[in-house]
Amino acid sequence: MTTATEDEFNAMKKVMWKRRIIWKDCAAACKAALACHDSFESQYFCANYLVKALPMICGRGDTDEELSSAFDDWCGANRRKHSHPSPDQTEHFKTSLRCSVKLVLLGLLRQDLRFLHMVNPVLDARSEIYRYCRPENRDAHDEAQALLRELQATWLEWGGDAMKKDLLELQQALDAATQVLYAAIFPFVVQGPAQPL
Repeated sequence: MTTATEDEFNAMKKVMWKRRIIWKDCAAACKAALACHDSFESQYFCANYLVKALPMICGRGDTDEELSSAFDDWCGANRRKHSHPSPDQTEHFKTSLRCSVKLVLLGLLRQDLRFLHMVNPVLDARSEIYRYCRPENRDAHDEAQALLRELQATWLEWGGDAMKKDLLELQQALDAATQVLYAAIFPFVVQGPAQPL
């Protein structure tokens, strides 16, 4: 296992405990995590930050409307937050998601069970980032759709489905073995108290 450089560590640390996502910082942190993917720091970042951030990146926007997306809020020429001083955030979203898919694939290669379901919102066409389309920002929606196809292609190219299937089977085998061991060590708890004759 390698160790993250000071710059890589600082990039990840910068976003870890913030209560809101700064898209530029998130993209930089994901790039840093990918660059040192075999390090403890990167794996800790993925398991403790990325797993929470991805549903937000792919999820609803900052509005009371029933359907929206963070991508539509911040990305595209006609983004919902066009009056915000921050520029178009499209490239930061793309960088975060591209790096995230590769980080998950590398985690699956290591047979790390923490990565098993992490990528689900990124590859699911039902996530708000892909299914929400505001007519005024149609170009951004088309970019999100193109990004989904790219990410799905990367997943297939690396054999993501096969790795996930193997890891699911490993998890099921471990769960079954744990139950057998638990029953052997704590039969009273598993079987209940003996009934009187």
